[in-house]
Amino acid sequence: RVYTSTDYGTNWNLNEAGSGHNITDIIYANNIFVATSSGGTILYSSDNGVTWTENSTGISNGLNSIFYANSTFVAVGEGGKIITSSNAGISWNERTSGTTNNLTQITYGNGTFVVVGSNTSFRGQGSSIIITSTDNGSTWESMFTSKITNRLNGVTFKQ
Repeated sequence: RVYTSTDYGTNWNLNEAGSGHNITDIIYANNIFVATSSGGTILYSSDNGVTWTENSTGISNGLNSIFYANSTFVAVGEGGKIITSSNAGISWNERTSGTTNNLTQITYGNGTFVVVGSNTSFRGQGSSIIITSTDNGSTWESMFTSKITNRLNGVTFKQ
């Protein structure tokens, strides 16, 4: 389900995004709304979130986060999955992340996509990772990986 508001959050409308989709992240970019799902599909809306179209990505791993920069959508998810689209989300390419950690969030700044993730349990056992890409998500480099007791769930750039 997706809720939309046309009056700056005073009133909200429920819109169905299709059955069986747990929306995990949503952005507005390139004149469309794009949402990731726990089933590995991408959903699109070009009418302000009223109707949604499903697009298969070719993976079944859950997707957790999506970002748009340099005319490229990059989505990240469970098991180290990364997919990119440079044609407005019509087709998706799976990329090699170099990790099997669950990738939780992606951002972009200063010419670099940055992704954080972990396989750390709720009890704090495992490892976390930060990976980066300077070529629009085609290749990824591990910048930090360590046995730590903290889960990495978010990342942002100061604008």
